[in-house]
Formats: sequence, structure tokens, C-alpha cells
Amino acid sequence: MRKAFIDCGALVSGGLLPDTTRFILSSLEYIQQHIDEVEWHFVVSKDKPLSQEYKNLGLKNIHYLNLFPGGLQWKFWYGYQLPNLLKKQNADFLITTGGAVANIQLPQMVWLPTHILNEKAGKRLFDFYKKKWDNTLKQAHWIIVCSEKTKMQWPAWKDKMVVARPVPSETYHPLSWAEKESIKVKYAAGKEYYLIRVQTWESSLVNLLKSFSLFKKRLQSNMQLVFVKTVAGTEMDFLDKLASFKYRTDVHVLDKMEEVEYTKLLSAAYGLIDPYVQDEIGVDILNAFKAHVPVLATKEGYVEEIAGKAALYAGVDDVEQFANHMIALYKDEQLRQRQITQGETQLKNQAEPQGLTTLLNAIQQLIGRPVI
Repeated sequence: MRKAFIDCGALVSGGLLPDTTRFILSSLEYIQQHIDEVEWHFVVSKDKPLSQEYKNLGLKNIHYLNLFPGGLQWKFWYGYQLPNLLKKQNADFLITTGGAVANIQLPQMVWLPTHILNEKAGKRLFDFYKKKWDNTLKQAHWIIVCSEKTKMQWPAWKDKMVVARPVPSETYHPLSWAEKESIKVKYAAGKEYYLIRVQTWESSLVNLLKSFSLFKKRLQSNMQLVFVKTVAGTEMDFLDKLASFKYRTDVHVLDKMEEVEYTKLLSAAYGLIDPYVQDEIGVDILNAFKAHVPVLATKEGYVEEIAGKAALYAGVDDVEQFANHMIALYKDEQLRQRQITQGETQLKNQAEPQGLTTLLNAIQQLIGRPVI
């Protein structure tokens, strides 16, 4: 039996978007379920405890490494600690989840979460991957990306890039009127609401407060705005703006909730607002389509590849356009129904697990098994 190692150091470092981490974890679970002739081993940082999401995967062979302190931590991890462990354990191949190869001559597959190559992810992390990237392109047998847009950034290496895409969760479906009313009473003072799930604290969230303010001024409606946190803490600039916000009583900031409850919250929303330029996963958007919830999103980034014509788009800092879309959805029921129908159509075009099947085929080639 061959020994496969999966480097999970990047998944517990906090450097990836929550949806990216969740998608990688679900993909690893899919891989384990479909390749049973391999002994799977997982490498995690001793400094970071395993979350419940890891425990739900039923991981058995877990190896802990101390994350080196300071700016050398990832250089030390990929350059010494991980290779040393792989040699001792006689590993046959490696899957890394942080966009870099380890310094060892071993068949390797590399997950590339695109936003780590953006300086907004953190200068030290950005500098590390920038220096490491050329070697990663050359040495990796396969590079896993989540969009065609990412793949086309490196046309010379496109033949070794595998596009893996998420599919919507089976738990999402349109809610009845009574179910929606129950959720609105619980979280939004019994009123309709636009929903924003906070993956990162950034200026676009403050701009959305401004857009919501324009919406309220022009329509004088009872519409609410609900933020759900999936990251720790709250950015101070956002709190300052919220404290002095004229419509503060119509804005709700909820702490991270169980997935079952969040499913209800999204499914009962009047609309989902997705302001993240760096999110190439877009599973929230797919789930919204499945629940018959219209989507407002940024036209930059990766969203158009995910949503096509089924979302209403605005520039990431275009306060006026986001406000106009909120108003249009509220005033024009035909527009809202048209967006819901287009969302269903978009799902039919994408709702097949080809991304994960392609990923599975790549791993089977890596370990010398025939493709399916």
C-alpha cells in the first residue's frame, strides 16, 4: 500500500479564506472515500489545534510539526520540517495545500489558493510564495486551481493545472413562507433582509453600509442588513462606522453559527451580497441559487465565472451601483424572479462533480492507477 501525505499546515494558519479551507477539506474527504488503496497521512501544525471540521473527516494518521516562529516559518516548514518527515516515513507522494512544493524529490500535487499570491493576504506570505512560485511551477506534477481564469494566468503550464470546482450543498432548498418568517423573526426583527457573510474584514463592507444607507433613504423600507461572521474579531473601522450609522437598528452582526442554522439564514434571505474579489470558490453563491435567493456581487475577481448572468454586478467600491441593485430587486418582483430563474439555469450548467472527478483522475495518475 502506497503512503500519501497531505500537508495541512496552510489550512490551520489562518491565511486562507474560510470557504477555500472548507472546500479543500471537503475535497480531501472525497479523495479518501474514492481511493482506498492508499494509506493517507496528514501533517498539521502542533501550534494550531484541529478544528471540528478536521475531526469530522475522521483523520487517523496525523503527524504534528512545530511551526517555526517568525518570518522563516513557511520557509522552514517546506524546506526542512516537511521533507525530513517525508523521508523518515518513506512517503510515496505529497499533496500540499498552501501553494508551494516541499524541497524533496517526490511526486507532488499542489493546491493553489489564488489569493495567497495577492499582497493583501499578508506581505510575508506574499513574499514567500512569490520567491517559491517559479520552482513550484517546474517541480509540481499537478497544480490544483479553482477557476479557468487562474489557469490562464500561466498558459505555459496550463497542461499541469487541474481545475477543481465546488458544487452546492445538498442541504439547501427553497424554504416555505412559514420557515422564512420564523428565521426573519429570530435574526432580523421579523423583516426581510439582505445577507452578507464576512470572510475577511475589508473596506468593501463599510461601502456596503453606505449602499444600504442610500437604499433606506430612497425607499424608507423596513429592509434589514445582516452580517454573519466566519472570522474571529471585528475590524475596528467597521465598528466605528456602524456605531454612528443612522440605520444602526436595522443592521445585525451575528457571530459564527452552526452550518445547519446558517443554511436556514441564507435560504430565508431576500438577497445575498457577495463583495469578495479574491474568493474563487463562490460556494455561497451556488447555495443561494439552489435556495432561490438572488445574488448581488462584485464584477471584479472570479464571480462572473461562477455566477454568469445570474447575479447583479457592481464594482467593488461602487456604492451607488450596489444601492441601485438593492432598490431594483426590492421594487421589481419580475426582476427578482428572473434572477432566481437564471440562478437555477446557472446551477444546471455547473451542477455536476466534474471538478472533483478531474481531481481524482489526476491523483490516480500520480500514484500510477488507471483513470476513471
